[in-house]
Amino acid sequence: MNFPLSEFSVSCYDFDIAAETLIRAMVKQGREYITLCELYSTLGAESNAEKTFVRRAVRRAKDANLLSKTGRRSVYEVCQ
Repeated sequence: MNFPLSEFSVSCYDFDIAAETLIRAMVKQGREYITLCELYSTLGAESNAEKTFVRRAVRRAKDANLLSKTGRRSVYEVCQ
């Protein structure tokens, strides 16, 4: 069964893609650390749903060994 995507889910999915792209760009720029607040602010993520999709992109970046957690909450170290 195929369910049509709602306008809401498409919008949140856009945050997921944008966050992934932004993280990769920051890594290429040579950043040492990336904060979750910085990602939220740059992407304009305001709702809980939007922020959830940004965090999903961070999780994938951690799984791909682009980022690793630090001792500080919401601060990630670039691995490359």
